[in-house]
Amino acid sequence: MNRSGQRDRHGRGLGADPGRSMGTAGREGTGRMLRGIVYTMVCAISCGICLTACANRETGEQVWETLAKEETPDINETDTSNEAGAANGTDTSNEAGAANGTDAINEAGATKENQGEMGDGTRDAGGEASPNAKQQTQMQENEEIFVHLAQEAGLEPGEWESCFQRLCQDDIFAGGDLELVDFILEDLDENGQEDMVVMVQNPDALFVYGTGCVYFYMNEDAPYCFLDEEFPFFFQVDLSSGDLDGDGNVEIVFGAQGTGNGGAGDWHYRLLTYKDHTMEWMELPSDSYETEERGIRIQVIQETKKDTYSAYCPVLEETLTFTSQNAKKPEKQAMEVGGNCRGFYQVECVEYEGRYALKAAEYLFGEGGIVHGVGAAWFVFVWDGEWRIAKWWVEPW
Repeated sequence: MNRSGQRDRHGRGLGADPGRSMGTAGREGTGRMLRGIVYTMVCAISCGICLTACANRETGEQVWETLAKEETPDINETDTSNEAGAANGTDTSNEAGAANGTDAINEAGATKENQGEMGDGTRDAGGEASPNAKQQTQMQENEEIFVHLAQEAGLEPGEWESCFQRLCQDDIFAGGDLELVDFILEDLDENGQEDMVVMVQNPDALFVYGTGCVYFYMNEDAPYCFLDEEFPFFFQVDLSSGDLDGDGNVEIVFGAQGTGNGGAGDWHYRLLTYKDHTMEWMELPSDSYETEERGIRIQVIQETKKDTYSAYCPVLEETLTFTSQNAKKPEKQAMEVGGNCRGFYQVECVEYEGRYALKAAEYLFGEGGIVHGVGAAWFVFVWDGEWRIAKWWVEPW
């Protein structure tokens, strides 16, 4: 399944998709671009990723499942209270100075305490609207946004009302402290039952990374909540799925664009496996795992012939020649002048030679610096016990 493109933070479509996928399984998303806004550069808080199975709606039992990048702990080791979270080093508040970079969100998506000053229902000294009034207004906006997105997804009134009611019962909006950013209805695991993906964030921390959550409603399971202090929760979710490793379980790749600029933009992608009613972390392909960025290094060489370049991939020890407009006159000998920038963008599950694979692109720049885009290097990765590049090519600009 595949759903790509971009929306504004209220989920409304915004234009044309910068590229198209090859052989996507399921319906292809309508292309969209970001609206023009002045981005505010912010520093991401230290990295912390946790995936939470929300509280059982019947028993109220709280279950936490934390997946770290360095290693995946036993999925059965759970904490059932905030006190336990404090004891094992998990910060259960949402304050900016989180000690270890990991926030725990309860079944409501965030507690009143998580949201700082919001929650006592009083007016401040300046006579501003009370938090309760603010929360009620936010809930009305959430419903309006949801109706818009549900209608886009083709839901009838009775269907979307049922979906929205479930989200409210699970209190994923934290009583109005959180804003609905995106809603997706797809049969992610291809079992004939549509699944829901919902992204929310703190509207008082717009364009601040790590201030939201992506909920995955898989079949009849309680929702799983994805949190990551380096993930941008303020634009549309770019999402696709497929059984990448051939074990009969679905992998879900999803991402969102942040506030960074340069190259193809500030894209953040994650990969999860849905297996035995749990979500497990899976690494994206990369030639290095020393930094947060995932990608394949490419060297761009300006050839002596006008408007001619070569792309060299050290991992494969292969070179592809392509044409693109020069920013400067070629030298008398070929020279390395650029490479890839920022890592993968437009990552998605695709069908390749009768199986599912991952497709991803790298932005390539030339002698004119990062603003001098000369093309995109595309890769198809297959899983054979580890990631392998099955195919690569360059699309010149």
